[in-house]
Amino acid sequence: MKKIIVVLPTLPNYRKEFFNLLSARLAGKGMELEIFYGSTKKRDIKGIDRKGFKASFFDTTEYSIKGFTLTFLKGLKQRIVASNPDGVIVLFNPANVSLVNVLLYCLRKGIPYAVWSCGWIRPDINGLLSKIRERFLDYFERRACAHIAYHSARKRVLEGKGIPANSVFVAQNTIDTEAIMNSYNLVEVNKSRFNGELKILYVGGLIKGKCLEEAMSVVDDLISDNHQISFTIVGGGGIIENLKSYRDSLKSKNSIRLVGPKYGDELKPYFLESDVFLLPGSGGLAINEAMSYGLPIISTDGDGSGFDLVEGNGYLLHEVGNKTEMKTALSVFAGLPRESKLKMSEKSIDIIKSKATNTLMVKHFMEAIFFMLNK
Repeated sequence: MKKIIVVLPTLPNYRKEFFNLLSARLAGKGMELEIFYGSTKKRDIKGIDRKGFKASFFDTTEYSIKGFTLTFLKGLKQRIVASNPDGVIVLFNPANVSLVNVLLYCLRKGIPYAVWSCGWIRPDINGLLSKIRERFLDYFERRACAHIAYHSARKRVLEGKGIPANSVFVAQNTIDTEAIMNSYNLVEVNKSRFNGELKILYVGGLIKGKCLEEAMSVVDDLISDNHQISFTIVGGGGIIENLKSYRDSLKSKNSIRLVGPKYGDELKPYFLESDVFLLPGSGGLAINEAMSYGLPIISTDGDGSGFDLVEGNGYLLHEVGNKTEMKTALSVFAGLPRESKLKMSEKSIDIIKSKATNTLMVKHFMEAIFFMLNK
């Protein structure tokens, strides 16, 4: 039986159903899947229970040097050596020294590997640090047997580097959108949407890069311009108290809610009771979740996924935190006839079904794995 190992910096709970399905599909082809992963101090990650795949955790150490974090997973390389895999997939971050060591070992031993990537780079990584990072990426990307891209924008970047198009597989990064879409009735929910006050929703981490102060400022301006709007922000993070203080300084503070962190089924009412989802800064999977609930989207491209997911179901913001863009998009959306908003809602569902389900993600992973093994 061939063995495929997927190496991840962390294993968040939203990956559970994807790996359950991938493991089952590989088993049906006579292959075994195992996940190796670490942890991080940067954020809380909900653990996975009752998983249907093999997974091994590795103690993780992080060292911060002038804002740059080097990560080590204790014993990871030794475990790869002992496992003797037929193929390896790495969600690659060159600052994770253990992942670099795994890929170097694969190259020495002729083990085929695939690089799984989105291409997003923290805005504060620039100058010499950015050049060093890019050198590391180029070295391992050009030697990979296959590439798995989060979205088509990443595929275009890889092709621009001269990587053969047939070796790049777009497996749209997603969550269990099928389960969400099966959990409610869109027609019934939409009977109460787009009536009167425009209910804007944000769900995600509360960090500076999300540009939530800018979003609150825009909502405050629109309400001052006599738009009937409310804005609900759901999430936790280190800047929540700063956001509350900023909210309390606004004229329309009573129309802006910060409800703190919610998880799993706790989130469902917020999505179902909203009219439009706003992502003013960095992000990614929150777009998929909102679209699965039939929400129109006003968003940046996030990690790049927005280019594939926002088309006819909302408005793509071209600059993170740009208040003029946000204000224009929200104002235009607010002024649309209800029928147009309903069509956007239905379009969100259509796009998710055609591009961003776990079933499709597994299909493209399988294609990449077979390609990798046959190189």
